[in-house]
Amino acid sequence: MKKKVLVRINKKTGLPTISTVGFEGPACLKATEKLREGLGIDAEPELTSDYYLEETKQEQKEGL
Repeated sequence: MKKKVLVRINKKTGLPTISTVGFEGPACLKATEKLREGLGIDAEPELTSDYYLEETKQEQKEGL
């Protein structure tokens, strides 16, 4: 899957939202870190199922 970082601006509020596609685990946070800082986004990122995908793969490898 191709990796993407998406930035959306809410037309009513003007507030930006950043999301990622194709990243697993903490890589999604690293990919957006500088953007979040540059745009002044202080809120904790909402973690999606892609974030937890890496942990699940690791657990399966270890037989947990």
